[in-house]
Amino acid sequence: MRRLVVVSDRPQRDGLGATLEGVLAGSGGLWFRRARAGADEALWHDGPGYRLAESGGPSVAQARCHEAFVDRALRPAFHGNIQSAHLQRADFAAYRAVNRALAEALAPSLGDDDVVWVHDIAVIPVGATLRRQGYEGPLGFFLHTPFPAPEVIGALPWRRGFAAWLAVYDLIAVQTERDARNLTAFLVDAGGEASPGGLIWHGRAVAIAVHPVAIDTAAWRTLAESEEVGRRVRRLDECRHQTEWLFGCGRLDVSAGIEARLEGYARFLGAASQWQGRISLIEAVMPTTEWPEQRRLRRRVEGLVARINGRFGTFDWMPVRYFYRVLTRGQRAALYRVVRAALVTPLRAGISLTAKEFVASQRRETPGVLLLSRFSGAAAQLSGGVLVNPYDPHDLAHALGRALEMPLDERRARWRAMMRLIEAEDVRDWGERLVGALVDAHRVRSRAAAAA
Repeated sequence: MRRLVVVSDRPQRDGLGATLEGVLAGSGGLWFRRARAGADEALWHDGPGYRLAESGGPSVAQARCHEAFVDRALRPAFHGNIQSAHLQRADFAAYRAVNRALAEALAPSLGDDDVVWVHDIAVIPVGATLRRQGYEGPLGFFLHTPFPAPEVIGALPWRRGFAAWLAVYDLIAVQTERDARNLTAFLVDAGGEASPGGLIWHGRAVAIAVHPVAIDTAAWRTLAESEEVGRRVRRLDECRHQTEWLFGCGRLDVSAGIEARLEGYARFLGAASQWQGRISLIEAVMPTTEWPEQRRLRRRVEGLVARINGRFGTFDWMPVRYFYRVLTRGQRAALYRVVRAALVTPLRAGISLTAKEFVASQRRETPGVLLLSRFSGAAAQLSGGVLVNPYDPHDLAHALGRALEMPLDERRARWRAMMRLIEAEDVRDWGERLVGALVDAHRVRSRAAAAA
């Protein structure tokens, strides 16, 4: 039996953390992640059926620069927004150093029978350091964000370094076929040679595969039908009176499409006066590290909320209910069950786990409608959603009208189609398939190296 070792950045509050926990639960594996800044030594904890280790943390200043590079350079670039990327050499140097230290802390505890699986853009260089430290076992990388067009990622000053870091992995898994094409083209431009199922990088095979990330569907279903969530749902139903609720959420980031979502909603209210006083949008924005651009975005979002409420609101009706906080899983599950539609409309997203959580949490007899950005990775899977162009307020306003008028029979049929899909791709099955593909890719690469 091989031990699964998952590597990630600092503790996650979003869907990535829940995904990794779902994969590791009961596996007997190890989750190795970066500790908070200033932590002196590694900390070991017992998780539910796995071990959790946090490495010694970098200095506060170094951690700040690393996070700046991830949030202000990589995240915009990987979401196709290179013009907003904040490119600082000091931040890049910290990014390399923090990841080198993370890998060096992990390497002594690894054996070649371990399977190492590295997750997301914050820790891309870890694999290269592990190889230099002598680890020769299966080594894979999973990208939770989109992979942009090669000319976008190629605009980074350090593109060759990223190509070399990615090419050390036996398997790179991405969310969509488009991501796989873009990644392959980027690595070919950097010196690789395309081959079936991936590419050849300086004589070594690198597998590239599409494995859209899953959720723990059964856990979300159980939570949504629990008494705890039931109590929340009853309170929310009492608060709604005769008003239909819509739900939008996203991290405080331009790629989340929060401004465009609010503008589309305002356009709908202006064009469909019969719905004024009868619907409200619950907009929950998840705080992130507030760099200057995030602070400016927050001011714009809150200003837009105020303008919509000022223009359309009345003494007894608020068009937008805005929250700037992290909602718990229970709070989200309750909202998913009471809203008429969820507006999952990022400008770009790897997969949009919120869309799958919404589907898993629905009331079976009266499901809501999923409005889903066509630029989300989930759009390729959730055909029962109403696809929208998040850049076009007219399109979003039209889709809102369609969702609110949709007959119950159509809502049920759309929901059942999506529910069948997410029940068939549970997170544990997803993890097992990916680990199996990684082990196979490593075996192919090792045989090729031996034959050479």
